Amino acid sequence: MIQPIDSIASIMNVQMVSLAPQHSLREAERLFRSCKVKYLPVLEGDELVGMLSFAKLLECLLVETCKTKDRMEDVAAHSQIKVEAIMQRNPVKIPVHLTIRGLAKILANHEFYALPVVDNRKLVGVVTTTDLLHYLVKK
Repeated sequence: MIQPIDSIASIMNVQMVSLAPQHSLREAERLFRSCKVKYLPVLEGDELVGMLSFAKLLECLLVETCKTKDRMEDVAAHSQIKVEAIMQRNPVKIPVHLTIRGLAKILANHEFYALPVVDNRKLVGVVTTTDLLHYLVKK
């Protein structure tokens, strides 16, 4: 059972890797694959400016690849397109003091799979539906 006072701070991922808007899609792909994550925050300095999902990246790479027949042309295109072109801008953020029950309500009512967690506008973590499921299984 979800305890009404349990904070998302206890389940969020604080070992974050991030992208910058000027990273190429090729760099983003390498980071997604090496870190084995499905969502990455996009930061400009310390400011959260977007989120990028691995699914969105793959969709974009597939579309670009289908436009050409030359593998080298694909690699070049993927190296030129920047993360800022496909990232979700101004993502919904949740406060670090939000309860797990509050998180569950947000996830149940919206199509979010990962949400950035902020404390005084500073990114402190990312919480996913998988994090919530792990919590529920342990309870």
